[in-house]
Parts: sequence; structure tokens; C-alpha cells
Amino acid sequence: MKLTPEQEQTVIEEFKKGTTATELRERYCTTKHAIATILARVGLVQPIMSILWKNEHVLLLHERATTTENTYTQLADELNERFGTNYSREAVCGKLHRMGVRKRSKPSTPRPVPERQTRFVAQRNSVPEYVPQELDESDALNVSLLELEDGMCKHLTGDAAYCGIATGSKRESLCPKHRAYNRRAVIEKPRSWYNGQRKRA
Repeated sequence: MKLTPEQEQTVIEEFKKGTTATELRERYCTTKHAIATILARVGLVQPIMSILWKNEHVLLLHERATTTENTYTQLADELNERFGTNYSREAVCGKLHRMGVRKRSKPSTPRPVPERQTRFVAQRNSVPEYVPQELDESDALNVSLLELEDGMCKHLTGDAAYCGIATGSKRESLCPKHRAYNRRAVIEKPRSWYNGQRKRA
């Protein structure tokens, strides 16, 4: 929205009283660029440097951005020191973006691995292989699948043979001995063993 001369004069007076440029932009439904242009015209703020780029400034910026590893702030400081301008970091960044110039950056260095993470990896790799304990199955009934009934232990003791000992409840599928054995095996198996089983599956 373009302001009338009367509105521009009002903007200048309100800015002198302490009203910020952002508040003026919202109050008059215009852009920040328009407010800054009005204020720069009477010397209340610095001119917007984006409209004052000269060819020699652009050539030096392009040269330094492509041949050095300086940051945007360092490039702006170098231009200001050379030409006595007031370019900001954002002005330099925006100008290079509009020119399609990609600033030369420093080669990235690998981040050091924290000591705690290194120790954890070493411990995980040193976990011994899980070896299941042998279980005495001499008291198992070794019944077939057709002979299994509710309340009988369904732990495999061999090829197509099941324990068959009473579980003590129809809700249980294992006898007390095999329940304790399976519970101990789950506790003793390392996490790496389960990860390996999932990968193989």
C-alpha cells in the first residue's frame, strides 16, 4: 500500500516520538521497506543497502565469496572497511542468494565420538555368545501332539515329543520346571542375541 504525503509526514513524526518501524508497518498496512525508505529520505535511519549495490561492490563480493572461506559476517565487514558502506550479514547473504553464488565453505571435520558412547559400543561388542543351559528331561512323559490335553506341559523335549507333565492349571501351558527354565533363559539372554534372532527371521 502506497502512503500519501500526509501519511508519510505522520510516519516521520510518530517515529520521532518513539514508535518502531514494525508498529508503523502494521498500523499503515504497508511493508517494512516502504517505512524504511520514508525514514531514510529524511535521514532518520541508514539507507537500505540492498538498493545501493554498486558494480565494484558486487564484483568484490563475488570474488571473495568464491575464493575465500570467510563467513557472511566477515564478507560484510570486509566490504564495509573497503568502501565505507554499512552492509549487514543479511544483506550479503541475500545478495549472494539472488546472484546464485554458492559461498565457499570450510571442509567439515568429523565430530569426535564421546568416550561414554565408545565404551558402550565396546561393551556391546564384547558380550559373550549365549549358550542355553542343559535341562534334565528324564522325568518328562514325552507324549505326542495327539495325546496332549489341557493342563499338560507343552514344552518340546524332542522331535514331535512334549513334556506332558501336569501344569497345575488349565490356563498354564508349561509345568513349573519349564516355566522357571524359560523365565531364566529370557533374563540371561543378552539383547544382542534377540537382535540377531530378529535379523535372521
